[in-house]
Amino acid sequence: MALARLRWNPGGPAVEFVAQRFSVPYAYLPQDGDEFATIESLEVFSPLPPLHAYQEEVKSAVEAVLRTPAGRALVQMPTGSGKTRTVVEALVAVWGEALGPGAVVWLAHAEELCDQAADSISRVWSQNARTDGRLIRYYGSHEPPAYAIPGSVVVASLQKAFARLRSGAPFIQSLRTATRLVVVDEAHRALAPSFREIAEALADGGGVLIGLSATPGRGIGRDRENTGLAEMFGQHLISPTSEEDVISKLQSEGILARVTRQLVETGVRVEPSGEEAEGIRQGFDYGTGVLRTLASNTKRNRILIDLVEEHLSLGRPTIVFACTVAHARMLSAALSLRGVAAAHIDGEMNRADRKHTVAQFRDGEIDVLVNFGILTTGFDAPRTRTVMVARPTMSAVLYGQMIGRALRGPKMGGGEDAWVVDVHDNFTRFGSVDSIYQAFERFWDAGTPDSTVD
Repeated sequence: MALARLRWNPGGPAVEFVAQRFSVPYAYLPQDGDEFATIESLEVFSPLPPLHAYQEEVKSAVEAVLRTPAGRALVQMPTGSGKTRTVVEALVAVWGEALGPGAVVWLAHAEELCDQAADSISRVWSQNARTDGRLIRYYGSHEPPAYAIPGSVVVASLQKAFARLRSGAPFIQSLRTATRLVVVDEAHRALAPSFREIAEALADGGGVLIGLSATPGRGIGRDRENTGLAEMFGQHLISPTSEEDVISKLQSEGILARVTRQLVETGVRVEPSGEEAEGIRQGFDYGTGVLRTLASNTKRNRILIDLVEEHLSLGRPTIVFACTVAHARMLSAALSLRGVAAAHIDGEMNRADRKHTVAQFRDGEIDVLVNFGILTTGFDAPRTRTVMVARPTMSAVLYGQMIGRALRGPKMGGGEDAWVVDVHDNFTRFGSVDSIYQAFERFWDAGTPDSTVD
């Protein structure tokens, strides 16, 4: 009788109690009223094309790890080559067989990446899965009930999961018990204390841990961290195999675009001082002093604007990586005054505005997207033909992410050719796309049979 007097609301304490105490299936419990929107957009989803041979190769290797108790591996595939879909395909293939009635957690540091993963999971599942499943969003304003966890794929943001772990929230505690697999997107970030704590808490007790990254390292010169990252994922690196460089092979197959690198010497010289100079000597990235000085240099900005107009005149939609938020806004405004369809995007904008601006670029309503601190991950605009790296960086990881925005080839919805405009002042610059991709190979145990895809 006491139970009967409780309010039978979706996600309420009575529902939570009955679901967990009597193992009532989720389908028989009251559902959240927002599960079906009053007005829902109906979109055309074309069938997914078959996986390419290199994706099938990686998928098979990931499946083997998923079938291994407490398996560990990091999947390295170039930006634009479909690593998210490849891992999702492996997950769906072994669902129920190897993962049992538990849960899978897909962990990402940005909500854009969470959206991307959720969309890929939904599409692959609808076309390839042999059994029903459930997708749970645990990021942004989403607050799912704990009783929905068993048999689910939970796409979670690092920020939300970590905050709830620290506060002891019931959902995250139930998730820890149910998790059989943790997928860490952009896994080169996994050594950050918050990322590592939540990933290891969820994988504790024999769960499988899979990482995804185009650059499986923390940075050139950061050997201890690079070794630590490799150890976290069992020194097991899964990547496409090739007798030639992977990048070159995928370019020849039309998976990735062929890259032309344009090195532009600005003649601008900036000399860091004090703590900033010492930090650079120790291998840290350029600080706000250097970036603000470059951002305010009139000569340099004129060069940047002229370069953008040059590439647009040749039909190349362009993404510009600026030095600061103010720099991104200024360059966007200056280009607009010259009649260029340009917009800026940065982390200070709300997520809805960012999403709308990105959609405008993707749909061809604007031709130039100038940004700071955004678009390095979780961004898909295959029409991009030029990436301008107008901010210096000592991070091979960040540099690889920036130039990766233009790498999609014709078979992945992009173009045959792409241009990387390297704006060079008096700072370190990196080499070819191949050299960035291979920068961290020595930290993974290439001598073991499991270190590459056979």
